[in-house]
Amino acid sequence: MEQTTNKGELVWSGELTVQRVSALKEELQQALSQLDRIEVDLATATQVDISVLQLLCSGHRSAVSLHKVLKLAGTETALLKSVLLDAGFSRHTGCQLDCDESCLWVTDTENRPCSLG
Repeated sequence: MEQTTNKGELVWSGELTVQRVSALKEELQQALSQLDRIEVDLATATQVDISVLQLLCSGHRSAVSLHKVLKLAGTETALLKSVLLDAGFSRHTGCQLDCDESCLWVTDTENRPCSLG
């Protein structure tokens, strides 16, 4: 984890699968406890499964509830685009908590309603 003032980057590479999700969760929880802005870079991932997508979604929800920012980098790779589409994570609107329009999976930024009210 690289860190600057209240900002940090997690670089997750290689096989991001259920076998590693526990360690990735610990790393993400530690970052959320120490930082206000976190970017998870997936550009060098060679495999990603749904457990990691679920972990990132949960991490994003935690960040929102803590008034912190969790963003992704490296999602433009063909691997990630394919995994997101196959797993049904590609979205046009965020979940009901997406009032700040920061959903990790939204691909269409025109349609982002806030439905918490």
